[in-house]
Amino acid sequence: MTKPTLYAEWARIGGGFPDEPASTPVDLEDLIVRTAAAAPGDARLFWVAASWLAVHHNLVNTRRLSDRLRVAPALDLAVAGAMLAVARDAAGSATQLDSALKHCRPLAAPRPLFDVIAASPLFTAKARDGTLDVFSAWGLWQDDLSLRLDAIRPVQWVLAHCPELQP
Repeated sequence: MTKPTLYAEWARIGGGFPDEPASTPVDLEDLIVRTAAAAPGDARLFWVAASWLAVHHNLVNTRRLSDRLRVAPALDLAVAGAMLAVARDAAGSATQLDSALKHCRPLAAPRPLFDVIAASPLFTAKARDGTLDVFSAWGLWQDDLSLRLDAIRPVQWVLAHCPELQP
């Protein structure tokens, strides 16, 4: 899945991308898993997804998300774990994300969360040495939180524009 397609899907559901929103319904749980797969190559994608999840975690069908996570590759599981954990912590009360988090696994060999950091020995060392606990728990090195909560549309907007997310 290309990044522009992911951006359009996040834009459709109120994520902070100025791209033209997707015109077709979004499978949210599938989008989260595809985002975890693409996020190491795109920090902005990770932060928008984590921010959206922090605000709208109640719209996630965690059973469907858990089913999709069961077959994800190791790196995707670690990135999804970090993304969901950041969202849960930012929300303060998103304990329903814990059921999906149970299917995520940390990497056996730690690495930087983002490929751009991994490409630089200096940035890799900085991320490793200053990594935050929420990332190290998943075998990922990241030394800051960059949530974009102000870029997420309110739930009323999301439900009015995305009938696929209505309960």
